[in-house]
Amino acid sequence: MLSLHEAFAGEVADRMPRLRAVPTGRPGRELIQQARRDAHSLASSAAVVGMADVSRCARALEFRFDALLVDPSEPLPASLVDDVAELDALLLAAAASREATATDPDPSSTVDRTS
Repeated sequence: MLSLHEAFAGEVADRMPRLRAVPTGRPGRELIQQARRDAHSLASSAAVVGMADVSRCARALEFRFDALLVDPSEPLPASLVDDVAELDALLLAAAASREATATDPDPSSTVDRTS
């Protein structure tokens, strides 16, 4: 069974490549809607695993995509690239922090219950 953090890592691996690809060109309504759903899902999942900064950033990105849906023929603003990069940076920092706090169990502290 996957832990919540492992499931979240899988979701990040699935959704972030699509978000990274959106800020180039004029993606059209369907791709903007997909990017909005990706940002929404990441925001919700990040909140569940206690990553408030990631959740807030992804939620702000979701709202940016909502605004773009008003006129999807308009080119995407250059600042959207920065917003996705900020989300990426927060995710990397959260992953690094999680790795730094993860510890391997000390084999000398285990109890042998077979005797």
